Amino acid sequence: MIVPFLVFWILLGWGLYDGDLYPKEGAILVGIWGVLLLAFLLLKVSLLWFVVPTVLLDIFLILKIFGQDIQIH
Repeated sequence: MIVPFLVFWILLGWGLYDGDLYPKEGAILVGIWGVLLLAFLLLKVSLLWFVVPTVLLDIFLILKIFGQDIQIH
């Protein structure tokens, strides 16, 4: 369960360090992540449901950072 959280922060740091993400994009992603976490904590549902949106953010980051290296036909 902790893997998507770690991957999100690692990819975010990598993207900002490498220049593939602008600081505003990073701030927006962190804001989305924070709002989602707050919403799931306030709704008092299982944090397992928080994994799905985090994985979607991870997929977005992977495509944004490594998109030019991946050939999609």
